[in-house]
Amino acid sequence: MSSPGGGHQVRLIVLNATAKHPRNAAWELFASEQDRIRQGLIHYRARHTEPGQGGHWALLEHLYLIYQRENPDMAYTMEDFLRETHELVLEDALKRRAPEDILKRYAPEERLKGLDAATIEAWLAKQRRDH
Repeated sequence: MSSPGGGHQVRLIVLNATAKHPRNAAWELFASEQDRIRQGLIHYRARHTEPGQGGHWALLEHLYLIYQRENPDMAYTMEDFLRETHELVLEDALKRRAPEDILKRYAPEERLKGLDAATIEAWLAKQRRDH
C-alpha cells in the first residue's frame, strides 16, 4: 500500500494465510497454527549456512533448529530464546577468535564469576610457579 503523498509501499504478510507451499516454509516457521509450523519444519531448507553470511540468516537458522528440536506445543519463553541466542553468539565468536581476545572485553570480576576460591587460588599458585 502506498500513501497518496508518495510514501513507501508496505507489504503485510498474514502468516496463517500464506499458501501452503514449500517456498513459504520460512514464513510458516513463525505462524501460530501448529500444522503450519510443522509444514514449515518439513519444507524449510536454509540457503545461507556458511559462516559470515549475515546475522539474520543465522538467527533464522537458530529459530528453525529450536522448532525442529522441541515440540512446538511446549512453552518457549523470550528469556529462553535470548539465553540460547547469547550462547550461540559466544560459541560462534569462540570459533572465530582466540578466547583471550573475547575475555579482554570483560572486567576481571566478570571473568571470575562462578569460580570457587580454591580454583582461583590453585591457578594463581601455578602462575607463580611458572613465572
